[in-house]
Amino acid sequence: MSKLLQSFRVRLVLLFGSLSLLVGAATAFYFEQAASQEVAQSRGEVLHDVSRNIAHALAENLHERDREISLLSRFPVFRHSELHSPQLRLQLEDIKNSYRHYAWVGVADMAGTVRSAAGGLLVGQSVQQRPWFIQGRQGAYVGDVHQAVLLAKKLPNPNPNEPLRFVDFAAPILGPDGKVRGVLGSHANWGWVQEVVQRALSDKHASDGMQVLILNRKNEILFPYAAVGNPLPPALATIRDGYATMHWPSGTAYLTSKVDVDARSSTELGWQVVVRQPLAAALAPVKQLQQTLLLIALLASAIFMLCALWLATHLSRPIEQLVQVAQRVAQGDEGASFEAGKHSLELQKLGSSLREMTQQLLARKQALAESNRQLEQKVAARTAELSELYHLSPVGYHSHNAEGIITQINDRELQWLGYRREEVVGRLHVSQLLPPACRTEFAAQLAAMQQGQTVSTEDTEFLRQDGSALHVRVSANAHFDATGQFVFARSAVMDVTAQHSLEVALHSQQLLNQSIIHASDNGLLLYRADGQCVLANDAAASILGASRQALLEQNFHHIPSWQVNGLYQAALRTMAGRTERLLISGYSSFHKMVDCQVTLLPVAHEGMTMLLLVVKDVSELMQANRELEQLARHDPLTALANRRSANERLHVEFLRMQRSGTRYSVLLLDIDHFKRVNDSFGHETGDHVLQFVANLLHSGVRETDFAARFGGEEFLVLLPDTAPQHGLLVAEKLRASIAAASVPLVGQITVSIGLAAAAASDANENESLRRADKALYAAKHAGRNRVELAARDDIAAN
Repeated sequence: MSKLLQSFRVRLVLLFGSLSLLVGAATAFYFEQAASQEVAQSRGEVLHDVSRNIAHALAENLHERDREISLLSRFPVFRHSELHSPQLRLQLEDIKNSYRHYAWVGVADMAGTVRSAAGGLLVGQSVQQRPWFIQGRQGAYVGDVHQAVLLAKKLPNPNPNEPLRFVDFAAPILGPDGKVRGVLGSHANWGWVQEVVQRALSDKHASDGMQVLILNRKNEILFPYAAVGNPLPPALATIRDGYATMHWPSGTAYLTSKVDVDARSSTELGWQVVVRQPLAAALAPVKQLQQTLLLIALLASAIFMLCALWLATHLSRPIEQLVQVAQRVAQGDEGASFEAGKHSLELQKLGSSLREMTQQLLARKQALAESNRQLEQKVAARTAELSELYHLSPVGYHSHNAEGIITQINDRELQWLGYRREEVVGRLHVSQLLPPACRTEFAAQLAAMQQGQTVSTEDTEFLRQDGSALHVRVSANAHFDATGQFVFARSAVMDVTAQHSLEVALHSQQLLNQSIIHASDNGLLLYRADGQCVLANDAAASILGASRQALLEQNFHHIPSWQVNGLYQAALRTMAGRTERLLISGYSSFHKMVDCQVTLLPVAHEGMTMLLLVVKDVSELMQANRELEQLARHDPLTALANRRSANERLHVEFLRMQRSGTRYSVLLLDIDHFKRVNDSFGHETGDHVLQFVANLLHSGVRETDFAARFGGEEFLVLLPDTAPQHGLLVAEKLRASIAAASVPLVGQITVSIGLAAAAASDANENESLRRADKALYAAKHAGRNRVELAARDDIAAN
């Protein structure tokens, strides 16, 4: 290393490289300091936007539920009906079904006793001490988050890791005389907050470490539940609808934004939305910029070093030429010489020494050539002897390369096969010597040998040129080069025709057992004429979900699953001499779901007919068919059902209405000015808008409802068992939720909705669809962002 550093060329290159690196590092440090402040400000504004979006969504949801309960409490059925009447109970069921996060909806009388509720929950229970009842008698009320008390043991908990929590909404029920006669209350599951947060946070936000917290008026964490009780930084109280950088109790620095939730509801809850992101994640682009600048500095350093190398090369060229000549002489170039010219005396003496060394090398080379000639004569004689032994050996030999092409073969094997050498070497693939049934096994053995595995000796057949079979025993060994790369494989072949004939004769009485053993890839079951199972292999046990012993204890006359899937009748026909094939999809007698193809064969053995079942597992094929059927009925962009699936569902609902008289409603939704979105933001953003609307539709309808992408920016929602007036509530709710949402990059979007109800007088399911389409056109013509009821349904509703 010290000698290398003494080189003039190395010193000059290191000097130029060090100076360029120093300048580049200083530049990178300056940009890192300047960019950090700009990036922190930009990320803080993003956090603030996310906070405001979540706060707005929470406020709109609270306001909508509060307004909905207040409006519903004024319906005639609440004002005039008995609080325990069936009509009021049905109305409560409709209210609960209209919003999937309603866990409980009910009515309590002035004594605080629940008189009616959706699903009959808590009927007869006293809620006199509950805040929603106490405040609900005075006016509309929205309660803060609380855990379930009376409902804890009556409702399923979808998330066992946290308790059920609710937000209460209540409003007084006024009688015809204007006096309070009861309280309408609802408990909304706290899970809706999780959906609001997930819609507001994109996958990129989550990957950047962005986290959302929801606080109450007391600065206690309400969401997420895992963070409830965790301490908050005191400096958080100083943020007023903005963002700042602060250290949290965990010791990590975060960019933090806080926005108040202005719900405009009956009760001001004082919620706050806090969104934070680790400062290190926010400043990651700055780090990337710094690394880029450092890379540029390295490239500049390399360029300067190349310039220094060029300069040093011209200064030290005579010495380098002398070194090159010495290297050529060392490598055997006898004509290499160095012309000293006007160089120094030392270089002239060194050139003379090189010429003398070249002459000595030439003499040694001639002596070595004579020695090699004598050695080659000995090798040729030995090769002739080995070749005679190779070709006249009683054992056949052949070699093949990595592709399986025969590269060498002896005379003995050519004599057995009936080929000429030129027909085999370099032309014939080993698999061409094998019967078709053995070629797959040879390919597997070739792959195993190339991986260094040992292949065992085995008996097989070779096909002679005339097509006849030659029974042989083959032993193969692989050969690899110094790097471990497969070069070729050499096989020794013995003619075992006589031995094979003897084995066939000895095993002629065991053909039945051999056929069953060799078919072990499929399940095999053998039954006597009386129905008793006498043979079962492991494959059958695995397919049917049982042990072999359990299968051997069965009698097919007493297997219940055979009676159900048709196997028993097919078995009787097979015992009469017919071959049967069935495709079975169902549960076996051992309670395992199976998809299999069963072939039933009559087998004659020792004068009696037996029943052989060959069972092939086709579960993967059946599952693939089911998945293809699923893909054929769903839109790949939005994951909703497609138009084909929608037409099938409409036909089913139409037939059900004809049988039972139950009406259904059809909504057709179209995104307003969608072409403008594609033209302004691009088709990729347009696809995101379609997915955004699809998610809102999916979350905004009941599980019994049906939503589909009907074409382009048009969607269809089918509401079974829904009259027009209830369909209007659902349509208006969907329109309002879409208009209130904010789509990333695009902002607010709206939809126009056409509503039609199916009627018994309709000739087919397409009539209600055409009415909904006309209503959609009317909504567009009337100004968009509205719901229009088909004219015929409007008359019926009145």
